[in-house]
Amino acid sequence: MVGSAAAPAVALLLTLLALALSLHGVGATTVPSAGDHQRPRTALTGAAPLLMSSCTGEVAHVLLSVGGEPFSLIVDTGSSNTEVAASRCSSCSVSPKFAGAVSGTGNFSISFGTGAVTIDQASVQLEIGGLRVKRGSVGVIVEQNTSFGFSVFPPLEDGDCYNSFAGLMGLAYSGQDAGLDGAGGTTNGTTRPLLDQLVEEGMPNAFALEICGVAPTCDAHRKDNSSWWPSSACGSQQVGSLLLGGYSSARIRGPMQFTAITDEVHYDVQLLGVRICGAHGCRQVAFPDDISGRTENDCVCSTADCAPGTVNFCSFTVLDSGADAIYMNSAANARTLLEAMDAAGLVQFPEATSSADRTGFWFNGSAVVGATIAPQAALEFLFAGLSSAEPEVQSAVAPDALFQTSLQGLSQVGLSGNLDLLEQFQKSKFPTLLGGSFFKGKTILFDRSRRRVGFAAVRHDLCRLPAAATDIDQVGADSLPTPGAGCRRGTGSGGGCNRGPWKAHIAQAQRRQRLGFGPLVHAGEAAADMVPHLDAVETAVAFV
Repeated sequence: MVGSAAAPAVALLLTLLALALSLHGVGATTVPSAGDHQRPRTALTGAAPLLMSSCTGEVAHVLLSVGGEPFSLIVDTGSSNTEVAASRCSSCSVSPKFAGAVSGTGNFSISFGTGAVTIDQASVQLEIGGLRVKRGSVGVIVEQNTSFGFSVFPPLEDGDCYNSFAGLMGLAYSGQDAGLDGAGGTTNGTTRPLLDQLVEEGMPNAFALEICGVAPTCDAHRKDNSSWWPSSACGSQQVGSLLLGGYSSARIRGPMQFTAITDEVHYDVQLLGVRICGAHGCRQVAFPDDISGRTENDCVCSTADCAPGTVNFCSFTVLDSGADAIYMNSAANARTLLEAMDAAGLVQFPEATSSADRTGFWFNGSAVVGATIAPQAALEFLFAGLSSAEPEVQSAVAPDALFQTSLQGLSQVGLSGNLDLLEQFQKSKFPTLLGGSFFKGKTILFDRSRRRVGFAAVRHDLCRLPAAATDIDQVGADSLPTPGAGCRRGTGSGGGCNRGPWKAHIAQAQRRQRLGFGPLVHAGEAAADMVPHLDAVETAVAFV
């Protein structure tokens, strides 16, 4: 048993050792390319540490070795393409960039709201979690369209997030993975996501994200910009694990609860309801707009094809580790949930707290001195079960993922209350998006082979210690491909579809707050009285 004083230092050393084993080929299992005759062992599994980010709101980063060099990527279950910034991308404000050769067979673009990235492909050795693809394929960003101020990579003035990651690791389905369409344009399903490359050669078709909870308070900024290898003690701290092939039953508390993947585009699940508890008792929230959709076609639109500009709101739900918080599918639903949380007494306010301060707390992220989390506080999301014997399963959001304590007081950070922004989101085919605050304190299994998602609480005594591939004792049923559904009607379904600006909207909201522009919400307005502010949205998107 490691004593409490020595535990952080020992955990840090173990994390660095795990990174070295993962990225430098020591003990790595080679995943042969399609041309190799060697076949992998039956349960080809891997484990990679998730690391601290200096950029608040991001769940975690993982290191992917590309051609022998590590690159820090945001783990994103809300997209499918894996891409890193290339050295020829002069507008990519990160260092170092991928300097290897690209295919030169043609570029394709992925649009994010008012901007886009241009991507080529590179054929190169890839390593992650002790697994190696000898001749893998990865996207490289060769150009960005920054004509509207848009950039995937945060600018210099965004100090905490500037130069904090080199790209994205998309883990959703290959059917919505953008690629060349053969005629100089962009379509879906013509490139091979990293996860599919592993599955093709024997890795069980499942993975899990183990997120420890609220990250330590420390300075995770990089000290050495010549390598993506962690260069600060804080940046080297493990905040979870990416488990490839399945999950570890020894690293969770209690049984795994399962719900079906209802649409294989993103990780779509059916949400049945939300239950809250506080000092004034428990209640199930009565939402004005439907939240129980099953597929990305489940939208209320004024045209049959849900063309842009005709969407009222959508009712499906997506698990997205690349988003910072929980976003309801409509402004009216967000208002209803936050007002219900206030009425139930999830937070206890000092008697002198004004109505305006309480409104600012719930909707604008304002801190209130003396406010405390009620001992009974609970926020539970209810999902459809897999059978009539278990028609419903629940997964709770950790209170410390919802609320944050600082010198200024207690603030609500886990659930977006920016009603003006949500009013715009819902018109862009926006789902109920379960982002980073939902993931914290959980192991979430994405079992593509059985078309299900599992939820369990992490073991906090193990979560910040490296996992080994041999810890993964519950694996996917097979290594058969799951290409996914591709595009659905309207916008928002996939990198190569005419998608709605999910990431752009969320990124601009985060960036406005960090840069001191303040919230866009007018929480005192009735949701029914709110009207789109298109000029405000155009301005806001420019901060992406």
